[in-house]
Amino acid sequence: MLSSRPILACYSGYKNILIEENCGFFIEPNNPDLFAKKIIELSHYNKEILDNMGKNGFNYAINNLNYEYLTKQYIEFISTL
Repeated sequence: MLSSRPILACYSGYKNILIEENCGFFIEPNNPDLFAKKIIELSHYNKEILDNMGKNGFNYAINNLNYEYLTKQYIEFISTL
């Protein structure tokens, strides 16, 4: 995300950040053919769309995945226990 590029993740778990923040794509794991097809598909995407997705991910990471923010969230959570 910090590279300001769209993310292509092979993951079967909870698909949250990439979808909600419009910064990447999930594909099913252990499927190299699908992975290759998605890379080819992405190579045909409009550069502006991909740049915007990269910026979305970068902005999310800067604002929500830094130590200051995460520490604050952790302290707030612990104080509710």
